[in-house]
Amino acid sequence: MSRATYTAVCERGGDWWVIQVDPGPRQHVVTQARRLGQIEGTARDAIALLLDVAPDSFDVVLDVRLPGSVRQLIDRAAELRREAALASEAAAQAMTEAARALLGGGLTMREAGQILGLSHQRVLQLVHRPPATA
Repeated sequence: MSRATYTAVCERGGDWWVIQVDPGPRQHVVTQARRLGQIEGTARDAIALLLDVAPDSFDVVLDVRLPGSVRQLIDRAAELRREAALASEAAAQAMTEAARALLGGGLTMREAGQILGLSHQRVLQLVHRPPATA
């Protein structure tokens, strides 16, 4: 038998997180928690009390609701982080190609490192890096 899962909808209300859960038909729980980290436990206790079951007999999923402007900022930050990760990978691949070209041109690891602004150990890591996949 699968465990029941309840969704706890959480919104900031003043200094508190207001938590609402609808565990069943015509059943509604509203509670609050001071900190985000307390929400799951608080919701779990409230559901268990309402349904008269053990607090660890079901799963709780948090649905944290934020104002639209804050959600847009979070989404934009996540997008920029993805772009930064892609740019970082592209830079590492370019540096790898440069290191291989310098070594292929007869330079030593130390010389390649000096030109690239890297340690010779890092140059060694780069040239042994697996090729990029498309």
